[in-house]
Amino acid sequence: MKIAVSILFDAQYLEPALVTAFELIQRARNFRHIYLIYLAAGSSVDNEAAGIISKFCSYMGGEAVKISAITLQDTLPSFQAAHFNNSIIYKALLPSMLNHENFVLNVDAGILVGERFDVFIREITDTLCTLKCATWLISAHCSDPANLLPSKLKDQKHNTLYPAGGLLLFNMKKCREANWVHRLLSNYHHYAPSLQYAEQELICLTAEEGELLALPGADDRYTPFLGLDAMFDQSALLQENCANDCLFFKFVGTLKPWKYWVLDPNKI
Repeated sequence: MKIAVSILFDAQYLEPALVTAFELIQRARNFRHIYLIYLAAGSSVDNEAAGIISKFCSYMGGEAVKISAITLQDTLPSFQAAHFNNSIIYKALLPSMLNHENFVLNVDAGILVGERFDVFIREITDTLCTLKCATWLISAHCSDPANLLPSKLKDQKHNTLYPAGGLLLFNMKKCREANWVHRLLSNYHHYAPSLQYAEQELICLTAEEGELLALPGADDRYTPFLGLDAMFDQSALLQENCANDCLFFKFVGTLKPWKYWVLDPNKI
């Protein structure tokens, strides 16, 4: 059995999303379908973005890989925290889309896939996606929520696991049976003013015990921050192969390599 993968993004993340899509296409043998889900905000750039995405799918798609472009209209109240916006909320609402898929792995725009990714995909396909009587809805790389939930949310009922948002595997049928989207939207409208890491906190607050499951390979991720260290200390320069010998590589935090004002030489 093969799973589908998706990348959900808005105009600000168009280029990073296509880079990640290109990375996934190189591993198309692992997937049944790749979906590029563009979140349109009704701005002047939407038509241009749609054209770029359509050309990308036409050029990169073929017999080896099925790749589709989907445009999603943004209808949620505006969310803004750090570098996050509404697109990060929609990631957790993926079960309301792609109803014909059984399992969908959403991959964050900007991720570079490492050499351990193929083994990871085979592992989750052969284990998590074949469990009989499975109760899990979402699987992610998880941590202790005590150290990560904002102080305003720590006293609220929450899961014993706190998910990272880089890779989110959705058990689509179970999510629909458990009314996941309705529950998460209800919490979003209630907790929106207190959210900092958006979909991660919402999933933690919404998932009952057993509905959130830890993905394997948490220690194989490579997620450095950009800053100023490498400008003052040459030892802070990343090694050339750091993006390869891992599950995936991504610069996390607000400082992104495609922002021209970010001066860290590691962005190269």
